[in-house]
Amino acid sequence: MSVDVSDESSITAEWLESILHLYYSTNGRDLLDGPKDDDVDNDDVSIRKDEPVQTISVKQFQVRPGCEEGENLLSDLLAIDVKLCRDDSTPEEELHLMAKLLSQDPFCRHFILEAGFDVREIHFYTTLMPALTQFCGGHGGQESWPVPSCFYAKYRQGSDSVLVLDNMKASGFHVTEFHLGLSLDEATSAAQSIARIHASVLAYRLRLGVDLGQAFPFLFRPEAAAESYQQLLERGLPQLATFLHTADRPELHAVLAKLHKMRPRARETIANLLRPASPIATLTHTDFWCNNLLFRRKTSEGATADGTDTDSVECSILDWQMATYSRPTNDLALLLVTSVAGEIRRTKTGHILDAYWNQFCQTAASLGLDVEAQLNYGRRELETEYEQSLLLAVLLGIGSVDLAIGHQATEERLCEVLIDLSNEKVF
Repeated sequence: MSVDVSDESSITAEWLESILHLYYSTNGRDLLDGPKDDDVDNDDVSIRKDEPVQTISVKQFQVRPGCEEGENLLSDLLAIDVKLCRDDSTPEEELHLMAKLLSQDPFCRHFILEAGFDVREIHFYTTLMPALTQFCGGHGGQESWPVPSCFYAKYRQGSDSVLVLDNMKASGFHVTEFHLGLSLDEATSAAQSIARIHASVLAYRLRLGVDLGQAFPFLFRPEAAAESYQQLLERGLPQLATFLHTADRPELHAVLAKLHKMRPRARETIANLLRPASPIATLTHTDFWCNNLLFRRKTSEGATADGTDTDSVECSILDWQMATYSRPTNDLALLLVTSVAGEIRRTKTGHILDAYWNQFCQTAASLGLDVEAQLNYGRRELETEYEQSLLLAVLLGIGSVDLAIGHQATEERLCEVLIDLSNEKVF
């Protein structure tokens, strides 16, 4: 396709018809418009000559901002509502899409291009997820994933990119506001959703003997990731220091002294904690916090004894721009450090880890992998690695500390978690 999309004005009916024609003609199997990996066999995604080519006719479309100001920091989002017909004989359909474009903010744009965030997410949807879906389908695995469906992607290295996904908000999903924090059932649902992906990729890696770093070279490398996170840490630590200096709490001054003492070795620490040293090393999201999660509550009968009702909450995971081959507990630690209230973190971490582990083992078993028997790895080992990952969560959280400063609820949560983890000797 010759048309490049960089802003709202370049989205036209003709462009929508062309990307949807490609999507429907290949049954959603040829999503990347542009350079393909030389090692990927694309024969199975061509349009078969014995199949009729569908005609896509866009009858009406509307483009509007895809998020509230400040909700998404690394992309410009456009919601696209489309009414279309596939062939003249079919009834009119509605599609609700979300186009992710490269941010026009100069700092964000430079940061994204330098770290390859946009290209990484595009390859997550167009390379990794199709391979994982094929593997799971051949082993009786899951039919759907807790991520949005992808309709189209295009990038030019070092220039503009576009990724078109299903707009989950149009299906009743919503973002939980950061200052509110996740409820217990939302946090548990998020943990179970990421467990499905963690376990599926682990089974894919072990059963097929795949080196994830070689098979998917776009995944964030620990050293490169540490460099990017170090930049964010250097920007966030002075803001945190200013905030903590104004707090009339001596224990926070002690926390700040400890963080400054860690600063010289922060990059090495981040890289070490990101390396795939765990027996269950797998694909990790590495930016797993509430602003990258969508939730939808379903009607359900009754609740569990502890007041949660996780079967009634669905979670969809967004923004895979920092996807890494690493230890899965990094995602859990970042979620619990950044996105839940202190009381839930203190009293329900074990419950959330249990729910994660049960889902992880169940998913792995469905794909022919007995984690505990074959890897000699159990719930105790998970908790040990989770405790190690807490330090990474602190360091990554400092890089985005500006999101917590300025709202009383998030400031209090920030102070609580820093004091708690300092007292627990995490840092």
